[in-house]
Order: sequence, then structure tokens, then C-alpha cells
Amino acid sequence: MSAEHPSPLSDLETTYVAGSHLRVGPSSKHGLGVFAARDFRAGELVHLAPVILMEDVDVEMLEDTPLRGYVYGWEGPEGSAAFAFGVGSLINHAPSPNCVYHRIDTGDVDEETGFVHTFDALAYSAAIDIATGEELTVDYSGGDPSILWFDPL
Repeated sequence: MSAEHPSPLSDLETTYVAGSHLRVGPSSKHGLGVFAARDFRAGELVHLAPVILMEDVDVEMLEDTPLRGYVYGWEGPEGSAAFAFGVGSLINHAPSPNCVYHRIDTGDVDEETGFVHTFDALAYSAAIDIATGEELTVDYSGGDPSILWFDPL
């Protein structure tokens, strides 16, 4: 990109949104899954998934579709849910996950680097060390399995 039209993504965002350190493939947990293409250390950023925010009416339209299971809760003035792009919505559930995720709002500042985020996103980080080939998982329930819309294996 030229200086006149700089990339809207920083090097950090480009690496973790479109990086080659993850792969998608068949999962023994459910359908497709996301797998580490290299080792990750606990606490390391694994994936940064841009999101589209949706209002309640949009989420209700998805209730009886296969997309229902790919929406994250996101309370705020711009919406009540988010659809994660990249591979974020393909990371499967586990009650003892190897990753955690947190919300990033446009304008949030990274405390370590001072970087100002330019888009809403979900940041997935390794909760424990993850080996190459291991499937990435997160806890969809936030610790309350009664909110799950499926029977966890």
C-alpha cells in the first residue's frame, strides 16, 4: 500500500487476522475446527477476529439457521451480538479450553504496545501452551453450561 493509502491494518493486525499460523480442518469435536500450525505459549495472541455487530432482530433471524452457533454475545450501543470473521467463529467449545477470548472495541488501546485498535474484534489467546496440530478451543458458556444450546461432549 502506498503512503497515500496506508493499510487500515497494522502489522500486528495483519499477522493475526490473516496469518498462516492456523489451519482449518475436520474436528473430532464438531464439524470444522481450528488447529495450531505452530506452537503457542500461554498468554500469546493466537487470532484476532474482526466482528460485525448485530442487533437483537438480526440475531433472532439466525435462531433457526446453522449460523446460530457462530454468534458471540456483545452488549453495547451498536449491537447485542457479534459475528466473528477470520477463523474465530470456527473455534470449537471445550469445558476446559486451551484458549480464552476477549472483546476489543474500536479505539481500545493495547496497554503493552500503545497500539490503538481500528476495528471491533475478538482476541483469542492461548490459555495454556498449545502444540502444533492441537485443536484450539474456547469455553462458550462463560462457566455456566446451562446456557449452551447444544449437549457438550
